[in-house]
Amino acid sequence: MTMFYWQICRQFSHFTKMGLKGPKPIPFLGNSIYWLLKPRCFLDIEWGRKYGQIYGIYDSSQPILVVTKPELIKKIMVKDYHVFIDRRLRLHNHFLSRESLFHTRGDNWRRIRSIASPTFSSAKMRKMYPMVRQCLRALMTHVVDKECGDCVDLKKICGNYTMDVIAAVAFGTDANAHNDQSSAFVTAARQILDIDFVRTIIVLLLPKFVVKAIGVKSRVPETANQFFVDISRRLINERKSDPDSHCKYNDFIQFLVDARPDGDRDATPAAADVNAFNENEEELAIRRQMLTTGAKKHTLTDDQIVAQAWIFFMAGYDTTSTTLTYCCYELALNQDIQQRLYNEVMTSVDSEGEIGYDELMAMSYLDAVLSETLRKYPVITKLERRSVAEYVLGDTGITLPAGQEIEITTYAIHHNPEYYPDPEKFDPERFMPENRHNIRP
Repeated sequence: MTMFYWQICRQFSHFTKMGLKGPKPIPFLGNSIYWLLKPRCFLDIEWGRKYGQIYGIYDSSQPILVVTKPELIKKIMVKDYHVFIDRRLRLHNHFLSRESLFHTRGDNWRRIRSIASPTFSSAKMRKMYPMVRQCLRALMTHVVDKECGDCVDLKKICGNYTMDVIAAVAFGTDANAHNDQSSAFVTAARQILDIDFVRTIIVLLLPKFVVKAIGVKSRVPETANQFFVDISRRLINERKSDPDSHCKYNDFIQFLVDARPDGDRDATPAAADVNAFNENEEELAIRRQMLTTGAKKHTLTDDQIVAQAWIFFMAGYDTTSTTLTYCCYELALNQDIQQRLYNEVMTSVDSEGEIGYDELMAMSYLDAVLSETLRKYPVITKLERRSVAEYVLGDTGITLPAGQEIEITTYAIHHNPEYYPDPEKFDPERFMPENRHNIRP
Protein backbone atom coordinates (compact mmCIF):
# COMPACT_ATOMS: atom_id res chain seq x y z
CA MET A 1 0.00 0.00 0.00
CA THR A 2 2.87 2.32 0.87
CA MET A 3 4.59 1.55 -2.43
CA PHE A 4 1.36 2.23 -4.33
CA TYR A 5 0.92 5.62 -2.64
CA TRP A 6 4.60 6.43 -3.27
CA GLN A 7 4.18 5.63 -6.96
CA ILE A 8 1.12 7.88 -7.19
CA CYS A 9 2.91 10.77 -5.51
CA ARG A 10 5.96 10.22 -7.71
CA GLN A 11 3.84 11.08 -10.75
CA PHE A 12 3.52 14.60 -9.35
CA SER A 13 7.26 15.30 -9.10
CA HIS A 14 7.64 16.22 -12.79
CA PHE A 15 7.75 19.98 -12.28
CA THR A 16 9.54 19.82 -8.96
CA LYS A 17 12.50 18.28 -10.79
CA MET A 18 12.40 21.22 -13.21
CA GLY A 19 12.41 23.68 -10.34
CA LEU A 20 8.95 24.99 -11.24
CA LYS A 21 6.16 25.91 -8.87
CA GLY A 22 2.44 25.35 -9.20
CA PRO A 23 -0.75 24.53 -7.30
CA LYS A 24 -0.43 21.43 -5.13
CA PRO A 25 -1.90 18.36 -6.86
CA ILE A 26 -4.24 15.91 -5.14
CA PRO A 27 -3.44 12.18 -5.51
CA PHE A 28 -5.33 10.56 -8.42
CA LEU A 29 -7.00 13.88 -9.35
CA GLY A 30 -4.09 16.27 -9.79
CA ASN A 31 -5.45 19.82 -10.04
CA SER A 32 -8.55 18.81 -12.02
CA ILE A 33 -10.80 18.89 -8.98
CA TYR A 34 -10.27 22.65 -8.67
CA TRP A 35 -11.89 23.16 -12.10
CA LEU A 36 -15.18 21.84 -10.74
CA LEU A 37 -15.11 24.41 -7.92
CA LYS A 38 -14.26 27.52 -9.96
CA PRO A 39 -14.12 28.36 -13.68
CA ARG A 40 -10.75 27.41 -15.09
CA CYS A 41 -10.16 30.85 -16.65
CA PHE A 42 -10.41 32.53 -13.22
CA LEU A 43 -8.06 29.94 -11.73
CA ASP A 44 -5.57 30.73 -14.50
CA ILE A 45 -5.57 34.38 -13.42
CA GLU A 46 -5.07 33.46 -9.75
CA TRP A 47 -2.34 30.92 -10.43
CA GLY A 48 -0.53 33.28 -12.80
CA ARG A 49 -0.39 35.95 -10.11
CA LYS A 50 0.81 33.44 -7.53
CA TYR A 51 3.27 31.30 -9.49
CA GLY A 52 4.47 33.61 -12.27
CA GLN A 53 4.65 33.38 -16.05
CA ILE A 54 5.74 29.73 -16.13
CA TYR A 55 4.32 27.08 -13.80
CA GLY A 56 3.10 23.50 -13.78
CA ILE A 57 -0.31 21.93 -13.23
CA TYR A 58 -1.65 18.37 -13.46
CA ASP A 59 -4.75 17.23 -15.32
CA SER A 60 -5.26 14.04 -13.33
CA SER A 61 -1.70 12.66 -13.57
CA GLN A 62 -0.82 14.45 -16.83
CA PRO A 63 1.77 17.22 -16.26
CA ILE A 64 0.98 20.43 -18.19
CA LEU A 65 3.37 23.38 -18.46
CA VAL A 66 1.56 26.73 -18.42
CA VAL A 67 3.30 29.58 -20.27
CA THR A 68 2.11 33.22 -20.26
CA LYS A 69 5.36 35.03 -21.09
CA PRO A 70 4.91 36.78 -24.50
CA GLU A 71 8.47 36.17 -25.71
CA LEU A 72 8.21 32.44 -25.02
CA ILE A 73 4.74 32.24 -26.52
CA LYS A 74 6.08 33.71 -29.77
CA LYS A 75 8.84 31.11 -29.85
CA ILE A 76 6.39 28.26 -29.25
CA MET A 77 3.69 29.47 -31.64
CA VAL A 78 5.83 30.99 -34.43
CA LYS A 79 9.62 30.66 -34.51
CA ASP A 80 9.82 27.08 -33.18
CA TYR A 81 6.33 26.05 -34.23
CA HIS A 82 7.69 22.95 -35.94
CA VAL A 83 8.48 21.52 -32.50
CA PHE A 84 4.90 22.12 -31.27
CA ILE A 85 2.71 21.07 -34.19
CA ASP A 86 0.84 18.47 -32.11
CA ARG A 87 -1.95 19.08 -29.66
CA ARG A 88 -2.80 17.22 -26.52
CA LEU A 89 -3.31 13.48 -26.86
CA ARG A 90 -6.94 12.64 -26.10
CA LEU A 91 -9.19 9.65 -26.56
CA HIS A 92 -10.81 9.84 -30.00
CA ASN A 93 -12.70 6.69 -30.91
CA HIS A 94 -14.68 8.46 -33.63
CA PHE A 95 -13.03 9.09 -36.99
CA LEU A 96 -14.61 12.57 -37.11
CA SER A 97 -12.32 13.57 -34.26
CA ARG A 98 -9.28 11.49 -35.24
CA GLU A 99 -9.19 12.80 -38.81
CA SER A 100 -10.00 16.44 -38.05
CA LEU A 101 -7.40 19.17 -38.39
CA PHE A 102 -7.60 19.90 -34.66
CA HIS A 103 -6.55 16.42 -33.56
CA THR A 104 -4.46 14.79 -36.27
CA ARG A 105 -0.67 14.95 -35.93
CA GLY A 106 2.68 15.22 -37.68
CA ASP A 107 2.90 15.02 -41.45
CA ASN A 108 -0.78 14.13 -41.66
CA TRP A 109 -1.58 17.42 -39.92
CA ARG A 110 0.70 19.33 -42.30
CA ARG A 111 -0.95 17.72 -45.32
CA ILE A 112 -4.52 18.48 -44.16
CA ARG A 113 -3.54 21.98 -43.03
CA SER A 114 -1.91 22.77 -46.38
CA ILE A 115 -5.12 21.82 -48.17
CA ALA A 116 -7.68 23.26 -45.75
CA SER A 117 -6.01 26.64 -45.13
CA PRO A 118 -6.41 27.99 -48.68
CA THR A 119 -10.18 27.50 -48.37
CA PHE A 120 -10.08 30.51 -46.04
CA SER A 121 -8.03 32.69 -48.36
CA SER A 122 -9.34 36.09 -49.42
CA ALA A 123 -10.28 34.74 -52.86
CA LYS A 124 -12.33 31.90 -51.40
CA MET A 125 -13.96 34.14 -48.79
CA ARG A 126 -14.97 36.52 -51.58
CA LYS A 127 -16.76 33.64 -53.32
CA MET A 128 -18.57 32.70 -50.10
CA TYR A 129 -19.57 36.28 -49.33
CA PRO A 130 -22.85 36.29 -51.36
CA MET A 131 -24.07 33.31 -49.30
CA VAL A 132 -23.26 35.16 -46.08
CA ARG A 133 -25.16 38.22 -47.33
CA GLN A 134 -28.19 36.06 -48.17
CA CYS A 135 -28.17 34.71 -44.59
CA LEU A 136 -27.90 38.27 -43.33
CA ARG A 137 -31.00 39.25 -45.28
CA ALA A 138 -32.90 36.42 -43.58
CA LEU A 139 -31.65 37.69 -40.23
CA MET A 140 -32.76 41.25 -40.96
CA THR A 141 -36.21 40.07 -42.06
CA HIS A 142 -36.54 38.16 -38.80
CA VAL A 143 -35.36 41.12 -36.70
CA VAL A 144 -37.67 43.60 -38.45
CA ASP A 145 -40.60 41.32 -37.64
CA LYS A 146 -39.63 41.66 -33.97
CA GLU A 147 -39.81 45.47 -33.91
CA CYS A 148 -42.41 45.76 -31.15
CA GLY A 149 -40.45 47.16 -28.23
CA ASP A 150 -40.22 43.78 -26.50
CA CYS A 151 -37.06 42.05 -25.34
CA VAL A 152 -35.54 39.52 -27.74
CA ASP A 153 -33.28 36.54 -27.12
CA LEU A 154 -30.10 37.90 -28.72
CA LYS A 155 -28.12 34.71 -28.18
CA LYS A 156 -30.78 32.71 -30.00
CA ILE A 157 -30.93 35.20 -32.89
CA CYS A 158 -27.14 35.21 -33.30
CA GLY A 159 -27.11 31.43 -32.99
CA ASN A 160 -29.69 30.97 -35.72
CA TYR A 161 -27.83 33.37 -38.01
CA THR A 162 -24.56 31.53 -37.42
CA MET A 163 -26.22 28.20 -38.11
CA ASP A 164 -27.63 29.52 -41.38
CA VAL A 165 -24.19 30.78 -42.43
CA ILE A 166 -22.36 27.55 -41.59
CA ALA A 167 -25.03 25.42 -43.27
CA ALA A 168 -24.67 27.54 -46.42
CA VAL A 169 -20.89 28.03 -46.65
CA ALA A 170 -19.88 24.58 -45.37
CA PHE A 171 -22.64 22.26 -46.61
CA GLY A 172 -24.40 24.26 -49.33
CA THR A 173 -27.64 23.81 -47.37
CA ASP A 174 -30.43 26.19 -46.38
CA ALA A 175 -30.99 25.55 -42.66
CA ASN A 176 -33.73 28.21 -42.32
CA ALA A 177 -32.92 28.26 -38.60
CA HIS A 178 -34.95 31.41 -37.86
CA ASN A 179 -38.21 29.90 -39.07
CA ASP A 180 -37.90 26.11 -38.88
CA GLN A 181 -36.47 24.79 -35.64
CA SER A 182 -37.70 21.28 -36.48
CA SER A 183 -35.69 20.84 -39.70
CA ALA A 184 -33.34 17.86 -39.85
CA PHE A 185 -30.24 20.10 -39.96
CA VAL A 186 -31.28 22.21 -36.96
CA THR A 187 -32.36 19.14 -34.95
CA ALA A 188 -29.03 17.36 -35.50
CA ALA A 189 -27.12 20.54 -34.77
CA ARG A 190 -28.98 21.05 -31.49
CA GLN A 191 -28.13 17.49 -30.43
CA ILE A 192 -24.46 18.28 -30.95
CA LEU A 193 -24.54 21.69 -29.29
CA ASP A 194 -26.65 20.79 -26.24
CA ILE A 195 -23.98 19.35 -23.95
CA ASP A 196 -24.87 15.98 -22.43
CA PHE A 197 -23.36 16.26 -18.95
CA VAL A 198 -23.20 12.51 -18.34
CA ARG A 199 -21.52 11.71 -21.67
CA THR A 200 -19.10 14.62 -21.16
CA ILE A 201 -18.08 13.35 -17.70
CA ILE A 202 -17.61 9.84 -19.12
CA VAL A 203 -15.38 11.04 -21.97
CA LEU A 204 -13.32 13.57 -20.00
CA LEU A 205 -12.91 12.01 -16.55
CA LEU A 206 -13.17 8.23 -16.78
CA PRO A 207 -10.07 6.16 -17.71
CA LYS A 208 -9.70 5.60 -21.42
CA PHE A 209 -10.12 1.82 -21.22
CA VAL A 210 -13.43 2.27 -19.39
CA VAL A 211 -14.73 4.72 -22.02
CA LYS A 212 -13.74 2.31 -24.77
CA ALA A 213 -15.27 -0.68 -22.97
CA ILE A 214 -18.71 0.94 -22.64
CA GLY A 215 -18.68 1.98 -26.30
CA VAL A 216 -18.83 5.76 -26.00
CA LYS A 217 -17.18 7.26 -29.08
CA SER A 218 -17.67 10.94 -28.23
CA ARG A 219 -19.75 13.28 -26.08
CA VAL A 220 -22.07 13.78 -29.06
CA PRO A 221 -24.97 11.35 -29.72
CA GLU A 222 -24.12 9.07 -32.62
CA THR A 223 -27.36 9.90 -34.47
CA ALA A 224 -26.30 13.55 -34.71
CA ASN A 225 -22.80 12.65 -35.87
CA GLN A 226 -24.25 10.30 -38.48
CA PHE A 227 -26.49 13.04 -39.90
CA PHE A 228 -23.48 15.19 -40.75
CA VAL A 229 -21.56 12.19 -42.06
CA ASP A 230 -24.43 11.28 -44.38
CA ILE A 231 -25.03 14.80 -45.70
CA SER A 232 -21.29 15.31 -46.27
CA ARG A 233 -20.83 12.00 -48.09
CA ARG A 234 -23.87 12.73 -50.28
CA LEU A 235 -22.48 16.13 -51.23
CA ILE A 236 -19.00 14.71 -51.94
CA ASN A 237 -20.45 12.02 -54.23
CA GLU A 238 -22.67 14.53 -56.03
CA ARG A 239 -19.81 16.97 -56.58
CA LYS A 240 -17.38 14.27 -57.75
CA SER A 241 -19.90 12.94 -60.26
CA ASP A 242 -20.56 16.42 -61.70
CA PRO A 243 -17.62 17.68 -63.80
CA ASP A 244 -18.99 21.22 -63.65
CA SER A 245 -19.52 21.31 -59.87
CA HIS A 246 -16.58 23.69 -59.36
CA CYS A 247 -18.44 26.26 -61.47
CA LYS A 248 -21.72 25.84 -59.59
CA TYR A 249 -20.76 25.76 -55.91
CA ASN A 250 -18.61 27.93 -53.66
CA ASP A 251 -18.89 26.12 -50.35
CA PHE A 252 -16.31 24.52 -48.04
CA ILE A 253 -16.91 20.95 -49.18
CA GLN A 254 -16.58 21.97 -52.84
CA PHE A 255 -13.25 23.66 -52.15
CA LEU A 256 -11.95 20.51 -50.44
CA VAL A 257 -13.16 18.31 -53.30
CA ASP A 258 -11.47 20.65 -55.76
CA ALA A 259 -8.22 20.29 -53.82
CA ARG A 260 -8.13 16.54 -54.48
CA PRO A 261 -6.24 15.21 -57.51
CA ASP A 262 -9.49 13.66 -58.80
CA GLY A 263 -11.09 17.10 -58.42
CA ASP A 264 -8.86 18.32 -61.30
CA ARG A 265 -7.33 21.13 -59.26
CA ASP A 266 -4.33 21.18 -56.98
CA ALA A 267 -4.31 22.65 -53.52
CA THR A 268 -1.44 24.98 -52.78
CA PRO A 269 0.35 24.99 -49.44
CA ALA A 270 0.02 28.76 -49.26
CA ALA A 271 -2.22 30.65 -46.86
CA ALA A 272 0.40 30.28 -44.16
CA ASP A 273 -0.25 33.94 -43.55
CA VAL A 274 -4.00 33.47 -42.95
CA ASN A 275 -4.85 35.21 -39.68
CA ALA A 276 -1.24 36.31 -39.24
CA PHE A 277 -1.05 39.02 -36.63
CA ASN A 278 1.95 41.21 -35.95
CA GLU A 279 4.24 38.73 -37.72
CA ASN A 280 7.18 40.01 -39.74
CA GLU A 281 8.31 38.52 -43.05
CA GLU A 282 10.84 36.20 -41.39
CA GLU A 283 8.19 34.74 -39.11
CA LEU A 284 5.75 34.27 -41.99
CA ALA A 285 8.48 32.50 -43.98
CA ILE A 286 9.08 30.12 -41.08
CA ARG A 287 5.37 29.31 -40.92
CA ARG A 288 5.16 28.71 -44.69
CA GLN A 289 8.21 26.41 -44.63
CA MET A 290 6.76 24.46 -41.70
CA LEU A 291 3.52 23.89 -43.61
CA THR A 292 5.18 22.74 -46.84
CA THR A 293 7.62 20.35 -45.13
CA GLY A 294 6.13 16.86 -45.18
CA ALA A 295 3.01 18.06 -47.01
CA LYS A 296 3.92 17.06 -50.55
CA LYS A 297 1.02 14.67 -51.13
CA HIS A 298 -2.03 16.88 -51.62
CA THR A 299 -4.83 14.38 -51.20
CA LEU A 300 -7.69 14.00 -48.77
CA THR A 301 -9.74 10.86 -48.29
CA ASP A 302 -13.52 11.13 -48.20
CA ASP A 303 -13.39 10.51 -44.44
CA GLN A 304 -10.98 13.41 -44.02
CA ILE A 305 -13.19 15.76 -46.03
CA VAL A 306 -16.17 14.73 -43.90
CA ALA A 307 -14.14 15.28 -40.73
CA GLN A 308 -13.09 18.80 -41.78
CA ALA A 309 -16.69 19.74 -42.57
CA TRP A 310 -17.80 18.38 -39.20
CA ILE A 311 -15.13 20.29 -37.27
CA PHE A 312 -16.01 23.41 -39.28
CA PHE A 313 -19.45 23.26 -37.69
CA MET A 314 -18.28 22.14 -34.24
CA ALA A 315 -15.59 24.81 -33.99
CA GLY A 316 -17.48 27.55 -35.80
CA TYR A 317 -20.97 27.60 -34.38
CA ASP A 318 -20.73 28.43 -30.68
CA THR A 319 -17.56 30.51 -31.09
CA THR A 320 -19.11 32.77 -33.72
CA SER A 321 -22.58 33.09 -32.18
CA THR A 322 -21.10 33.82 -28.74
CA THR A 323 -18.74 36.47 -30.14
CA LEU A 324 -21.58 38.19 -32.00
CA THR A 325 -23.72 38.15 -28.85
CA TYR A 326 -21.00 39.68 -26.67
CA CYS A 327 -20.24 42.26 -29.36
CA CYS A 328 -23.87 43.40 -29.46
CA TYR A 329 -23.94 43.45 -25.65
CA GLU A 330 -20.90 45.73 -25.46
CA LEU A 331 -22.28 48.02 -28.19
CA ALA A 332 -25.48 48.37 -26.19
CA LEU A 333 -23.47 49.33 -23.10
CA ASN A 334 -21.19 51.73 -25.00
CA GLN A 335 -23.39 53.96 -27.12
CA ASP A 336 -20.50 56.15 -28.29
CA ILE A 337 -18.71 53.11 -29.73
CA GLN A 338 -21.95 51.93 -31.32
CA GLN A 339 -22.47 55.32 -32.99
CA ARG A 340 -18.92 55.44 -34.35
CA LEU A 341 -19.27 51.93 -35.75
CA TYR A 342 -22.65 52.81 -37.27
CA ASN A 343 -21.11 55.83 -38.99
CA GLU A 344 -18.33 53.70 -40.48
CA VAL A 345 -20.82 51.13 -41.73
CA MET A 346 -23.10 53.73 -43.31
CA THR A 347 -20.23 55.32 -45.23
CA SER A 348 -19.62 51.90 -46.86
CA VAL A 349 -23.20 51.24 -47.98
CA ASP A 350 -23.76 51.57 -51.73
CA SER A 351 -26.78 53.00 -53.55
CA GLU A 352 -28.58 49.63 -53.35
CA GLY A 353 -28.13 49.37 -49.60
CA GLU A 354 -25.42 46.71 -49.88
CA ILE A 355 -21.82 46.50 -48.63
CA GLY A 356 -19.27 44.94 -50.97
CA TYR A 357 -16.58 42.51 -49.87
CA ASP A 358 -13.74 45.00 -50.37
CA GLU A 359 -15.60 47.70 -48.46
CA LEU A 360 -16.23 45.27 -45.61
CA MET A 361 -12.57 44.33 -45.40
CA ALA A 362 -11.61 48.03 -45.28
CA MET A 363 -13.65 48.75 -42.13
CA SER A 364 -10.86 49.27 -39.61
CA TYR A 365 -13.13 50.23 -36.72
CA LEU A 366 -15.37 47.17 -37.23
CA ASP A 367 -12.22 45.04 -37.17
CA ALA A 368 -11.11 46.76 -33.95
CA VAL A 369 -14.52 46.25 -32.30
CA LEU A 370 -14.51 42.53 -33.11
CA SER A 371 -10.87 42.18 -32.00
CA GLU A 372 -11.63 43.85 -28.68
CA THR A 373 -14.65 41.57 -28.23
CA LEU A 374 -12.42 38.54 -28.75
CA ARG A 375 -9.87 40.05 -26.36
CA LYS A 376 -12.34 40.53 -23.55
CA TYR A 377 -14.37 37.39 -24.28
CA PRO A 378 -11.97 34.89 -25.91
CA VAL A 379 -13.87 31.96 -27.38
CA ILE A 380 -11.01 29.66 -26.39
CA THR A 381 -9.67 30.31 -22.89
CA LYS A 382 -6.46 28.34 -23.47
CA LEU A 383 -4.34 27.05 -26.35
CA GLU A 384 -2.83 23.57 -26.20
CA ARG A 385 0.40 22.36 -27.77
CA ARG A 386 2.63 19.30 -27.39
CA SER A 387 6.34 19.09 -28.10
CA VAL A 388 7.43 16.49 -30.64
CA ALA A 389 11.10 16.68 -29.60
CA GLU A 390 13.24 17.73 -26.65
CA TYR A 391 13.26 21.51 -26.44
CA VAL A 392 15.16 24.18 -24.51
CA LEU A 393 12.64 26.80 -23.39
CA GLY A 394 14.24 30.12 -24.33
CA ASP A 395 16.69 31.46 -21.76
CA THR A 396 14.91 29.85 -18.80
CA GLY A 397 17.37 26.96 -18.54
CA ILE A 398 14.42 24.55 -18.63
CA THR A 399 14.62 21.57 -20.99
CA LEU A 400 11.27 20.12 -21.99
CA PRO A 401 11.10 16.41 -22.85
CA ALA A 402 9.45 15.22 -26.04
CA GLY A 403 5.75 14.85 -25.44
CA GLN A 404 5.50 17.72 -22.95
CA GLU A 405 2.01 19.21 -22.86
CA ILE A 406 1.86 23.02 -22.90
CA GLU A 407 -1.00 25.43 -22.30
CA ILE A 408 -1.14 29.13 -23.12
CA THR A 409 -3.85 30.65 -20.96
CA THR A 410 -5.51 33.07 -23.37
CA TYR A 411 -8.13 34.46 -21.00
CA ALA A 412 -5.60 35.20 -18.26
CA ILE A 413 -3.29 36.97 -20.72
CA HIS A 414 -6.12 39.03 -22.19
CA HIS A 415 -7.13 40.18 -18.70
CA ASN A 416 -3.62 40.96 -17.50
CA PRO A 417 -3.22 44.77 -17.00
CA GLU A 418 0.48 44.44 -17.82
CA TYR A 419 -0.46 43.68 -21.43
CA TYR A 420 -3.88 45.35 -21.66
CA PRO A 421 -4.26 48.36 -19.34
CA ASP A 422 -7.69 48.51 -17.65
CA PRO A 423 -8.54 45.06 -19.07
CA GLU A 424 -12.22 45.12 -18.05
CA LYS A 425 -12.82 48.24 -20.14
CA PHE A 426 -14.15 47.65 -23.65
CA ASP A 427 -11.76 49.75 -25.73
CA PRO A 428 -11.52 49.05 -29.48
CA GLU A 429 -8.83 51.74 -29.79
CA ARG A 430 -6.32 49.09 -28.65
CA PHE A 431 -6.68 47.40 -32.04
CA MET A 432 -6.78 50.38 -34.37
CA PRO A 433 -3.97 50.26 -36.97
CA GLU A 434 -1.97 53.02 -35.27
CA ASN A 435 -2.01 51.15 -31.92
CA ARG A 436 -1.61 47.49 -32.90
CA HIS A 437 2.17 47.61 -32.56
CA ASN A 438 1.67 48.03 -28.80
CA ILE A 439 0.07 44.60 -28.42
CA ARG A 440 2.62 42.16 -27.02
CA PRO A 441 1.16 38.63 -26.90
